[in-house]
Amino acid sequence: MFLLLLLHILTMFVAVTLAAGTLLFVLVAARTGRTPAALEIAALPTQRFIPPAFILGGLFGLATGLAFGYNLLAPWLVIAYVLFVAATVWGIRVTSPAMRRLAKVAGAEGEAADAGDVERMLGRRLTIDAGFTFLVIGLIILDMVVKPFL
Repeated sequence: MFLLLLLHILTMFVAVTLAAGTLLFVLVAARTGRTPAALEIAALPTQRFIPPAFILGGLFGLATGLAFGYNLLAPWLVIAYVLFVAATVWGIRVTSPAMRRLAKVAGAEGEAADAGDVERMLGRRLTIDAGFTFLVIGLIILDMVVKPFL
């Protein structure tokens, strides 16, 4: 049973590191003018691993809950499900398309980069995206540690 819990925690840490780390890496690279290189080196190659990591982490979490006999409809778990779905939908509908557009505009896919276009994309849009992502991840971690309404 504890092996399932360990696997759940480890896979979720990997998933969060890939998702949040990629966003943070691109934001930092943008501030130093290295957006195309950051996208080619880290952001675009890691994007394909993010969904499977979250799916695997979620499955390990479900298996852990069943193995430990948790009420899978406990309020703290329902909160986690809602936040998990919100983060997933946000990643699919906002983050992933934004990264693809940024890669195209920044020239990471073979096209010439226009610094003005890159700066406009990175301005508020990616910062808000990263802020929302970090907020939801933080709320999930808080929920998992505090277990409100238990």
